[in-house]
Amino acid sequence: MPLGKGKTLIIKNARLLGSCAFPALDDDAVILLQIDRPIKLRDKTMKKIILLAALALNTVAAHAEWTKIDYSSNEVTLYIDRSTSEKSGPKMVLLWHIADYATPQEIQGKAFKSIKFRQEYNCDKRLFRDMLRSWHKEAMGNSITVTWTHGPWGWTAPEAGSADEALVRAACSK
Repeated sequence: MPLGKGKTLIIKNARLLGSCAFPALDDDAVILLQIDRPIKLRDKTMKKIILLAALALNTVAAHAEWTKIDYSSNEVTLYIDRSTSEKSGPKMVLLWHIADYATPQEIQGKAFKSIKFRQEYNCDKRLFRDMLRSWHKEAMGNSITVTWTHGPWGWTAPEAGSADEALVRAACSK
C-alpha cells in the first residue's frame, strides 16, 4: 500500500523473527527487529528501520542457493536451501524451503504464488514442525509478503507421498 501525503501506517506489537544473511555482515550476524509500540512512518528513522527489516526478509530469497526437491506434482515445485542448514539438536536440523505454485493460490482473501518457510526436522523420528512461514505474491518468494506466521508449532509426521514427506526426505538426506 503506497503511503501518500498525510497517510500514516501504524504497526502495533509487530515482531520480525529470523536470521537473514547480508553480504556486508558476518555469516553469524543476526538482524532482529522488535517493535513494541505503535510507529508512524512519518518518522524518518523508523522508515529506515522498517525498510531494513523488509530488505532482510527478501534477502533470504535473493541470496539463497535454492535446489529443486524431487517431488512429482503439477501444482507445486519444492525447493530447499542447504546453505541455511542449522543443527538444532541430535539428528535435528532447521532449513529454509520454498513452495512455488503453478497457479495463484489464496490465503485470507489474498492471492499468492509462493510460500517461503523455515522448518525444523527430527530426522531420527522423521517428524517436522513449522517455525516460520511467509506467503508471497510472486514466485520464489521474490515479492511482497502477503501474510506471515511464526511458531514453533507441534511436531507432525508427514503423510506418505505428500510434499511434507518429500521435504523431510530432502532435509534429512546428506
